[in-house]
Amino acid sequence: MKLRRFPLLALAAIGIVGASLAAGCGGDDDDDDDVGGTTPAATAAPTATPTVDPQPWRGTQVRFGLLPSEDQQSVLESGKLLESYLEKQLPGLDVKLFVGPAYAATIEAMKANELEFAFFGPFSYVLAKDGGAKIEAAVTIQDFEGIPPSYYSVIYARGDSGITSLKDYAGKEDKFKFAFVDAGSTSGFLAPSKMLIDSGANIDTVRKNQILAGGHDKSAIATYAGQTQIGASFEAMLYDLCKQGTIDTLIDKAGGGNSPGDCKKSGANTDPKDDLITLAKFQLPASPFVYRTTMDPKLSKAVCRRHVGVEED
Repeated sequence: MKLRRFPLLALAAIGIVGASLAAGCGGDDDDDDDVGGTTPAATAAPTATPTVDPQPWRGTQVRFGLLPSEDQQSVLESGKLLESYLEKQLPGLDVKLFVGPAYAATIEAMKANELEFAFFGPFSYVLAKDGGAKIEAAVTIQDFEGIPPSYYSVIYARGDSGITSLKDYAGKEDKFKFAFVDAGSTSGFLAPSKMLIDSGANIDTVRKNQILAGGHDKSAIATYAGQTQIGASFEAMLYDLCKQGTIDTLIDKAGGGNSPGDCKKSGANTDPKDDLITLAKFQLPASPFVYRTTMDPKLSKAVCRRHVGVEED
């Protein structure tokens, strides 16, 4: 997952952000306790007013969990931008980043209260929450302005595979290796599995002949390099790899999505058998930024608000 998918959370989604912050991240600590219309029978003796720390983040460490959607080092390097941004916005805050070796590791770290915040996909969020993690989604992530927060899972095949649609693949599941990303990935496992089932493919046979590449980039590269003949990733990753020149040519036969159209590396003149051809796309709800509900609500609210560029009241 590139950093563009999570820091500042694409302010075009600010309408969702505002509602989520009020209802979730930070709780209802700012509510007015005056119910009105009631006169007490007697005046209580004055008591000392507890001092509320206006900057609860000073001297506090918060741990952010990131999914290994691509190479761990790449995710950490991207995450450093977020770390620097929040530490600058909230002086005295110490941000620590954690990238598990697999999606399950980040999920388990949140369940064990070893993280305060995390960037999950829709499926990994459900896995963590249903597994007992005390978390809530604060905001959702948006890739592109002007469209509802969402992203796409895409299935693609090598040009020399002879597969030009998912129906071509059905019945040949035992002949072709399929590159998924991780069993906890929404766009790299759950959504492509649904697309395969809906197309008539035998998912049990697919499972027997699958690889879990360990990252969206690794899945695409494995297919492009011929280690597998068909695979799945999130759509934006494919176009990133093409623009970087890692993949020479991407033929968008599926169409639609957030990044429609073919992509060809500048100057590329490769054999068509090495092309990646998109076969199908599946729209997914945007990935959530989540927080642990057992932490200081003022701290979680401050981090959430600064995370989306909202100044404190």
